[in-house]
Amino acid sequence: MKKLFILIVLLIAAGALIATNPSREDHVAAVNQVVSSSIEQNLSSNNPVLDIMGKVGSAIGSEVARNVVDQKLEYCNYYLFSLTRTQYDGKNYYLSVGALGTVKATFNEEDLKDAVNNGINSLLK
Repeated sequence: MKKLFILIVLLIAAGALIATNPSREDHVAAVNQVVSSSIEQNLSSNNPVLDIMGKVGSAIGSEVARNVVDQKLEYCNYYLFSLTRTQYDGKNYYLSVGALGTVKATFNEEDLKDAVNNGINSLLK
């Protein structure tokens, strides 16, 4: 009886994980959020004219980044959870992980800033 109860609990847990596994679009949105936020932070200014120019540049940069992210991310669905990855120099780099309806990017704005300043290899370590 105890084994049956454990099996039922495991099946319910697996069903919940499968039903709430984030989609590719959820992963793309999470990665784009970090990229867009980084672009906005790096283009913001206290000068109103530069701030307007920064917002225009941010909108353009964010749109370009969205297209690149959408094209370069590979969605890996493992049913209980999901990942996105990209390839660089023949190696796989994981950019987000998702489970239970939530996606978490594996990098942040500071990582992107370092990548811009020090080369892409600093981000993809």
